[in-house]
Amino acid sequence: MDTRRRDPGILTGVDICRPERIKKAILRYGDRFLRRVFTSGEIERCASRPNPYQCYAARFAAKEAAMKVLGAGVFDIGFSSVEVINEGTGKPFLNFQGRARQRADDLGIYKADISLSHEKDIAIAMAVALTDRPPASGSE
Repeated sequence: MDTRRRDPGILTGVDICRPERIKKAILRYGDRFLRRVFTSGEIERCASRPNPYQCYAARFAAKEAAMKVLGAGVFDIGFSSVEVINEGTGKPFLNFQGRARQRADDLGIYKADISLSHEKDIAIAMAVALTDRPPASGSE
């Protein structure tokens, strides 16, 4: 049984990204960009998709949304510290590693979810996390 607070704090983050933006970065910087932003698992998954740029854009938006949940910027955490993994059903989930994991622990995050969606020219991600810590003063 979960012994955490019955009224958890809720942290949210949302971000959008255009697949064309990711495509331009990949064409300009190649593997250097891919390895700096995405994990090997994310690269493998997106490269196998019919439209890899939509896949990369959705994951990029997910990482940005997760950074907002963590209250940190990419320079504080690093893109590769947040990974989007898919369950066998295809449902995505967040895997915090390194500095992202430390920040999540500091915030008392015990559950985090991500929702991804994309159309031809836009990708969006919404991240939601539950924390067992009281909200910061003045945030209610």
